[in-house]
Amino acid sequence: MTTIDPTRPWTIITGDCMAVLKDMLDGAIDHVIADPPYNERTHGGMMSAKNSKSTHRSTGPTNRPHMIRLDFAPLVDLDGLVREQLRVSRRWVVDHCALEMLGDYERAAGDAWVRAGVWRRRDPAPQFSGDRPGQACDGVAIMHRPGRKEWNGGGSAAFWEVLVVHADRVHATQKEVAGMMRMVEQFTDPGDLVLDTHCGSGTTGVACLRLGRRFLGIEVDPAMAETARERLRAEERMVGVVSTRAGQGAVFGGRRSSPRRSPTSGRSVTPPG
Repeated sequence: MTTIDPTRPWTIITGDCMAVLKDMLDGAIDHVIADPPYNERTHGGMMSAKNSKSTHRSTGPTNRPHMIRLDFAPLVDLDGLVREQLRVSRRWVVDHCALEMLGDYERAAGDAWVRAGVWRRRDPAPQFSGDRPGQACDGVAIMHRPGRKEWNGGGSAAFWEVLVVHADRVHATQKEVAGMMRMVEQFTDPGDLVLDTHCGSGTTGVACLRLGRRFLGIEVDPAMAETARERLRAEERMVGVVSTRAGQGAVFGGRRSSPRRSPTSGRSVTPPG
């Protein structure tokens, strides 16, 4: 049985998320906010702009020297993932996905489906083949156990617009911290335990630390799981992981203790620990 230490501000488990989820108790965490792989068709057609800081490399020829193919497997058991996410969560389950997958998430969620949202990149990557329109937005599948719901976004729409930032980027499909902070603040409350079933480089965890939420991440790739741990340790010292690797320390010593300013409300929030 997977045990969760309530005194720790964050934990990252290396392993297959389905195996870890099935070992967790019902309602063991408060929320899921995750970015699972896309389906096979969408995933197979995706490329990501090569970044000098990225740890990902091509798994096959792309005929485009400045591009890489994604080197992690597509999502196969969407129904099983949604079922387990909803089982272990007491409240919100929010998954990023391709727009084309939103109907599959709605079907898998059943009565737990709330609505679809949009994650829009203000400066999206172009369609590198040049033979069709590029993709500017991702979908956001929003789910919740049937019953009363609460969120901190008031009457605002399920729409998150982000500017892609390449600094401190260590994962090929890394989400933007500012956007994830808005999402974490709107769906969760200080002190809540947030699970990311596919945590990658730990962006959701960074957002949680900055907003005073606890974080549990699961990552199947041991190297990327360690990168996420490195990144969260650097966040606790108030420096970026790239700066840490370059040998730069925090301007002020010690763990993060001062409140961070919320990106949406402007309120100060104090992290746990």
